[in-house]
Amino acid sequence: MPTIIVVCHDRMKELNLIDRCVSIPIRSATDEEILSCHGPDYLQLLKDTQTMTLPQLKEHMEPDDEGGVSFSNATYECACLALGGALELTERVVRGELRNGIAVIRPPGHHAQKCCGNGYCYFNNAAIAAQIARTKWNVQRVMIVDWDVHHGQGVQYMFEDDPSVLYFSTHRYDRKNFWPYLTESNWDHIGKGEGCGFNINVPWNHRDHGNAEYLAAFQQVLLPIAYEFNPDLVLVSSGIDAGLSDPQGEMSIHPGFYAHLTHMLMGLANGKVVVLLEGGYSMKGLAEGISMCTKALLGDPCPPYEDLGKPYDCAVETILEVIAHHKPYWQCLEYQVPSKSPEQCDEVSSTTEASLESDEQDAETNKLLEEMTPEETLLACKKLDELISQTSQLHVAPHRTCLAYDERMQKHKPPFGLVNNSHISNELQKFIKLTNEHPERPERISHIFERHKKWGLVDRCLNVQPRMATDEEIALCHDPQYIEETKDYANFSPRELLSFQDKYSSIYLHQSTHDCARLALGCTLQVVDTVLSGKARNGVAIVRPPGHHAEYHTAMGFCFFNHIAIAAEHAKKNYGLQRILILDWDIHHGNGTQHMFEDKKDVLYISLHRYDGGFFFPGGLDGMADKVGLGEGEGYNVNIAWNGRSMGMLSTLQRFSRLSCL
Repeated sequence: MPTIIVVCHDRMKELNLIDRCVSIPIRSATDEEILSCHGPDYLQLLKDTQTMTLPQLKEHMEPDDEGGVSFSNATYECACLALGGALELTERVVRGELRNGIAVIRPPGHHAQKCCGNGYCYFNNAAIAAQIARTKWNVQRVMIVDWDVHHGQGVQYMFEDDPSVLYFSTHRYDRKNFWPYLTESNWDHIGKGEGCGFNINVPWNHRDHGNAEYLAAFQQVLLPIAYEFNPDLVLVSSGIDAGLSDPQGEMSIHPGFYAHLTHMLMGLANGKVVVLLEGGYSMKGLAEGISMCTKALLGDPCPPYEDLGKPYDCAVETILEVIAHHKPYWQCLEYQVPSKSPEQCDEVSSTTEASLESDEQDAETNKLLEEMTPEETLLACKKLDELISQTSQLHVAPHRTCLAYDERMQKHKPPFGLVNNSHISNELQKFIKLTNEHPERPERISHIFERHKKWGLVDRCLNVQPRMATDEEIALCHDPQYIEETKDYANFSPRELLSFQDKYSSIYLHQSTHDCARLALGCTLQVVDTVLSGKARNGVAIVRPPGHHAEYHTAMGFCFFNHIAIAAEHAKKNYGLQRILILDWDIHHGNGTQHMFEDKKDVLYISLHRYDGGFFFPGGLDGMADKVGLGEGEGYNVNIAWNGRSMGMLSTLQRFSRLSCL
């Protein structure tokens, strides 16, 4: 329907998104561009439709359940404009003129095949954009992500033997009972020849799949493989017909969740992400979903979503089958333990669907295999209206990022240059011997700040006013007696400090230590306040001394006050936050933070650290993977403990992406 693009544009304008985007002129695609993926006879047929009579046009039409193709005298012109717009946008993103983009175009494209149109599609916009990017714009690897509710078989056919294009599709399948009714849409169709492993189908086998199922597919399959594939360009076939209230898809993705899906892709390909409109048949849901994609591309925060709940069992089965079939082709999937081997999966693959159809289904699954009732449709529409009203109330902070820094924190330094501390770790002793310097030296933060200035980041941030933390704030996580003890550092001579510091583990002291630690904490809290008061979307605190090793009653590991733990308690106390995530990717386990929250369930602490069987600082058993929390906090402490120094970027990214499902 022509109104598809109109309602999308109107909603984007209503949300003030159009004025924030760079609008680019639309052009018609050339014959050469079209012929990169389509045959000359088919191109000529479409050209001929411009002058056909209505009876002649009807001769080439197909009903929806067969091919879903209709023609008018304007079909060719519109298809050329849609493809030309997609190509014009993609080229500007590839060449770096634009960071990313979205093309609100019709007719869609992902069903179109080399020699025929299909499923309302005439030219395969995503496939041609990928092909032109590779042949004309020096792009080596392209990833196409297709979250339309219908399988994009046209894209699959065009690249199934090509390892330079990774095609990932999540779609409703219903064991071949959902359009386009193809065996090739199932999980065991992984590509051909050199393209084996580069065609990934995630087929859902009943309706009502939503946020939880799509998040699981992204985190368990797409993102690990995408990081390993390392695309130069990401194209998104963005049908919104898997969205809540769509009459064709009968799925339940919330509009705001499309922002989350888009955001997850923006860390790939240096941010070169191009979203192309495909299907969508609930006008409200379509407009809202596309608007949410646009907000994500503009860098707006993703809207909050309700508790995800557990994915459907059949969705979990699908994901495990996909992993089993692709495990031989991707190193990242070696971490996964599928329910069956690929050989066992073949026994229940698309070639034996009859046996699946005869399996007993529980009552819930049987219900979900049926069409939505009028009552369910009405509830979905009401829920959509509720979500849209919430979208209109979303606040976007005027500043994107705030930054806190104060050069006075450099006053904390070893009193006699190097540290004479019998309690420092072996690693630290080796570092000092090798470099003749202490690793936690004042220049750490000055070098970081200077690099921020060099890259122009300081001027782009909202610079917050530094301040000292109060005793009351420090006492949120520390013993008042210990706080008083740190104040005494200012009254000690350097030699007295050198002797006194031996009571701690891996600590040096200076007369300015207490003030610097208080200033570091104060700057951290200033960033928290700026973000939570709505003045900035996020923030960075360039502070020292660090904090995550500091315990309730003592300093440890260069740390005096536990900034991150105090910041969490501060946020709960002053802003009423109910759930906080602390992610710690320091190479050393944040023992202090873990101990402060291990019996609480309102703070989820996740640490990725080197462990080496307990011999890497801070040592002991607390950094083990089996330390999952205590009491009601059980399950809210997650330790990812490396054993050895060989873990690199890919290994970390794999773990990190899967942790996002927690």
